[in-house]
Amino acid sequence: AKAVPLLEQVTRACNGVAFDGGRPRALLALGRARESLGEKPRACEAYRLVLHGWGEARPPSRSAAFARERVRVLGCGR
Repeated sequence: AKAVPLLEQVTRACNGVAFDGGRPRALLALGRARESLGEKPRACEAYRLVLHGWGEARPPSRSAAFARERVRVLGCGR
């Protein structure tokens, strides 16, 4: 719970201008933290943002694969 505000701050700092390695990793951590707090919709949101940036990466992104799996397990829907 203590990490969520810091992770949110990191993900906003990049604001999508440069979707580098730091932001997706922070989004994954944010998704996991929100999952552990029972915040499914917000966890899904974080995972979807990872997929938005890295979902079609070539070679395939392990971060995107993890996010895709969490979206499936959580039943995030579209």
